[in-house]
Amino acid sequence: MSHEIVVLREKKMTNDEKQTEKMKDEKKNIIQNYENTKDNLLESKENITKSDAKLKSTLIKIDSQIENIDKTIELIKVVPGEVLETKDHISYQLWASIDDMSTTGLSYSENLLEQTNTLKEHADNIDGVSTSSDFVFKSSVSNSYSGNRIIANSYPKVKKYLDSIKIETSHDKRREVENLLKGVNKDLSDEFNAAWESYLNITEKSHVKQTAHSMREVISILLWNLAHDEDVIKSDWFAPEKDDGKPTQRQRAKYAILGKRDEKKLTYEDLNPIYKAISNIRERYEELNPLAHERSNVDLETLKNLLEPIIKNEQDVIIALFELRKKYFSK
Repeated sequence: MSHEIVVLREKKMTNDEKQTEKMKDEKKNIIQNYENTKDNLLESKENITKSDAKLKSTLIKIDSQIENIDKTIELIKVVPGEVLETKDHISYQLWASIDDMSTTGLSYSENLLEQTNTLKEHADNIDGVSTSSDFVFKSSVSNSYSGNRIIANSYPKVKKYLDSIKIETSHDKRREVENLLKGVNKDLSDEFNAAWESYLNITEKSHVKQTAHSMREVISILLWNLAHDEDVIKSDWFAPEKDDGKPTQRQRAKYAILGKRDEKKLTYEDLNPIYKAISNIRERYEELNPLAHERSNVDLETLKNLLEPIIKNEQDVIIALFELRKKYFSK
């Protein structure tokens, strides 16, 4: 196709057509991103599986080595003292060899211990990164499901597929999150339950904004409880990013997870999914505010479908935050 024809075709395309083409391209890009992500996860799984096989082999060797050490210690213990005083050439050579092996064995064990300490730290970090990112993929499903629910009645094929698939909903994790928040303080869990009651009793568009605001407040109050201003500011890694010198929400989330622990244990990149999720949750709530008041053509059921994945995503973020905090927090 010549350049002139392409130019003419571009001119003839309406704005709606251009938007449609753009959305089709975005759909392809999104699918490709997830395909690439899946490939990376499969390769990571293969790496872990291979490492696990080698580590199991190492464990078998270590068990055998410990058994041989125990036997060696017992054999040395039963050697009579007078034998150590003998000038017998053969006994002396054996003893010297055993002495040399004990030094070599000690050096090996020290090196192995250092390597396994590093391995443990890396394993902790890998598990932390996985925990930090886990809710991203849960959110992908819930957001996609919600989007399809909005259009299901107009597209029988979509509705049929949705009827055949079962996904985790916000209701499934409500009690788990409630108990986690209750462990911080009862007022926080009460705030969470009040937000849920508001969500379950939405009858007007204005209720959507009220529910969204309440759920957003749960995140804000939780981070404030887990990361007071003075505690965050006293951390070695803290650097003011706001004019008033108070911590940002990202810094509060970081402290809530790591406390005063060396931040190199989990880097910004490792924790970025958590920071981004908190930011996205706030952004999604802001998007709902005008929908609840200005877009009269958006029906109440659609608004509720938009709110459902936000609540679920928030709960998944809270669960991930507590899991990471349990692993890494240090006062």
